Amino acid sequence: MIPKSTAYKVVNTATNQVVFAGNAKDARKEYRRLGKKGYTIRLGFPE
Repeated sequence: MIPKSTAYKVVNTATNQVVFAGNAKDARKEYRRLGKKGYTIRLGFPE
């Protein structure tokens, strides 16, 4: 079971850099705030 708090990551597709990690609602909010372009939402597993 993955902790919900870090289940989603917003990743910059160009640099592959994680700009945000959190729950689904916050990830979507951050994704929209960044303007969607060049970013992707991934299901991330905490290392």
